[in-house]
Amino acid sequence: MTGCKTFRQVIVLLAIPAVVAHGPLAWAAQPIAAQPAVTDVSLKERGTLQGQIVNAEGAPLAAAPVVIWHGGAEIAKTTTDPQGRFQISQLRGGIHQLLAAGVQKNVRLWTAHSAPPVAQGSLLLVANRDDVVRGNFHGLGAGHCWQTLGAVSLIGLLAWGIYEIADQDSDTGVVEAEAAPGS
Repeated sequence: MTGCKTFRQVIVLLAIPAVVAHGPLAWAAQPIAAQPAVTDVSLKERGTLQGQIVNAEGAPLAAAPVVIWHGGAEIAKTTTDPQGRFQISQLRGGIHQLLAAGVQKNVRLWTAHSAPPVAQGSLLLVANRDDVVRGNFHGLGAGHCWQTLGAVSLIGLLAWGIYEIADQDSDTGVVEAEAAPGS
C-alpha cells in the first residue's frame, strides 16, 4: 500500500506545475505583445507625403517600390528616384501602413495645419538588409517554462505509472507449489 500512497503523492506534486502553467498565474507570466510604433508625419500641400529610403550604410535606394495602405487596402504606389526620394500626393490624414524595401512602417498622417509639434516633415526609412535575420524566440520564455515543466512532468508520471503497473502485474503472478519429497 505504501507504493500506492507514494504514487498519489507524486501525482499531486507533479501536477502542481501543470495547474500553475494553465491557471490564473499563467496569463501574468505571458509576455505582453508590443504595440507597433506609429510615426507622426505632416503632409505637405495637396496631401503630399515626402520621404527617402536609404540602405543600412546610408546610401540612397533608387527605384525602390513604395506602397501605402489604409484600412486594409492599397491606396497609392510609387518608386524612389535616384536619390532614394519618393513623393505621394492626394493622401488624407489618419493611420496608414507604408511598405518599402523590406520595411513596414505605421504612420499617422496629419494635414499641415493640424500636425502636432512632434510630427516629422518627411519620412526617412532604412531598408532591411537581406543578410540580417531579426526575430525573437520565446520557446522557453517565462510563460512557456512552466508549461514545458508541466508537460515533461506529466510524461514522466505516465511512464512511471506504466512501469509500476507492469511491475505489480509481474509480482502478482501465481506461484506454483513444489511437490513434497516422497510423494
